[in-house]
Amino acid sequence: MGGHASAVAGTGVTVNCVLPGPTMSDGVLAMFDELYPGLDPGEQERHYFAENRASASLLKRLIRPHEVASMITYVAPEQASATTGRALGADGGLVPTIVP
Repeated sequence: MGGHASAVAGTGVTVNCVLPGPTMSDGVLAMFDELYPGLDPGEQERHYFAENRASASLLKRLIRPHEVASMITYVAPEQASATTGRALGADGGLVPTIVP
């Protein structure tokens, strides 16, 4: 990614990568229905975070798609042009460090 950012340096183009963590999606909801049949989605989510690797999340919940979209919206406009060549986590604190 840094190489791509270097290649377009001075052109006004920015190169970033948004790395979402576990995100609420139709596929995740279907998986929850298989793992925790009969529970409502909120209860399924609580069970998942209590019992799985995602328990390290600082949010203690799935990321909502609009939250990932907000991160992308942040880095897209000209006002964020000073952010380039970066890996940006939208992971709720699940990944403590991103090393490019």
